[in-house]
Amino acid sequence: MGHFKDEILISLAENGNIAQFVSYDPKGNQRFSCVNGFQTNHKFASIEESVKILFDKAQDGELEIRSFKPDDPKGQPFIRHLTTVKETVAKAKEMLEQGLFIIIHEEVEDAGKTSGVLLGNVIEFAPLTTPRCVELAETDKQGFAASLPKNIALKFFEKIYGFIPSLNFPDDMRVEFSLLPKPYGHKQDHVMTWELENVGNTKTVASWDWPNRFSKFIGDKTYGLLIADVLGLLVPRTQVIGREVFFVFGTPTGSAVKWTRTAPAEQTPGKFTTIRGYVDPFELLKKEDENKAIAAVLVQDEVPFEYSGTVSIKSDNSLLIEGVKGQGDNFMLGKQSPDDLPETVVQALEKLCYQAKNILGPVRMEWVFDGKQAWVVQLHKCEVQSKDDVIVPGNPEKWKQFVLTEDKGLEELRKFSEQAKQGGFGVEVVGNFGLTSHVGDILRKANVPAKRVKLKS
Repeated sequence: MGHFKDEILISLAENGNIAQFVSYDPKGNQRFSCVNGFQTNHKFASIEESVKILFDKAQDGELEIRSFKPDDPKGQPFIRHLTTVKETVAKAKEMLEQGLFIIIHEEVEDAGKTSGVLLGNVIEFAPLTTPRCVELAETDKQGFAASLPKNIALKFFEKIYGFIPSLNFPDDMRVEFSLLPKPYGHKQDHVMTWELENVGNTKTVASWDWPNRFSKFIGDKTYGLLIADVLGLLVPRTQVIGREVFFVFGTPTGSAVKWTRTAPAEQTPGKFTTIRGYVDPFELLKKEDENKAIAAVLVQDEVPFEYSGTVSIKSDNSLLIEGVKGQGDNFMLGKQSPDDLPETVVQALEKLCYQAKNILGPVRMEWVFDGKQAWVVQLHKCEVQSKDDVIVPGNPEKWKQFVLTEDKGLEELRKFSEQAKQGGFGVEVVGNFGLTSHVGDILRKANVPAKRVKLKS
């Protein structure tokens, strides 16, 4: 029994949205057609007419020709980026003369595309790729696909792309799809369906983990804040100026002051610019990011800061809440020791952190308290925070001290932690910094045994 790819496409069209196409057998007889504005399997007068119609309907003015042999699973010629009727018809007839079945269809561009798989209550997805992204192992250099519950993923997509994807399929269906910034296909929809399969009742659970391929696409900081926003946590209104996408999410704070923040593909504590006020994002990228490590620039409403700081989960499941009165920049850089926080602030942060932890597991947040409520200004998934002055547990044979000063800050610590990793020694950081500041972030990211040595007052 032969494997007819055009039959599979036409069956997909009943429930999904597919690329507009017309197919022919080697004798030049039309087999199937699926074109917006025409009935399914409308018969065109000739190959020339069908190609002209497809060009008229193609969103980007380009066509592709796929060829196949029903009894031969090997790949057959595939031509992309056809831009004229004359060339397309000539190539189609050449393939037919070779005894090939052909499918002439609109080309769907990759720019801005996100693809993935829906199965049961879970959607897994990645940017600028095909649904095969879910097959890649975690060791793949690009990382693994994002994995979210369906209801959360749909809100996530709506925030980024401005529409709720039409993925209304039964739970027993496995659906391979792509989200597109422009409408394509015979239904002129933003969702393209590539494969539908009934797999029966399958229990699926989302992992929520990041960094992943999508968090690297929009920036680790952006991804965490977007997760917080769709979970209903209070996040300042944020404009995301990405390399591939632009979108806005969050809640207006009532302040006219903006903060400009960088969002690297992966968390890089304290390395790139965060500045109060608006700066030219393009100049910022040009100045700081020759290697394109920054995925996006964020322009964020300021939260009036009565208190600010961090909160994370300790190994005994209690919270480590640290912060200072007013703005927290120096605290985050390890230049200011934590203050005692009022009970109203602590209670607000407990509620905020446990709300996220109950869904995501251990998290670390940067927060600002405006006098009435706590706002999330960063959210990361993390390993549990160690007790007392231990930053990263371990028992190395040798410890070396790093004294935190105005002249020896985060960049020097980053280099020192790499030396510790290569040399096999632990790091004692001397200074009155918070365990949840960027000092701790750098050491946890390097994964070297580390502890804090407080200066005596």
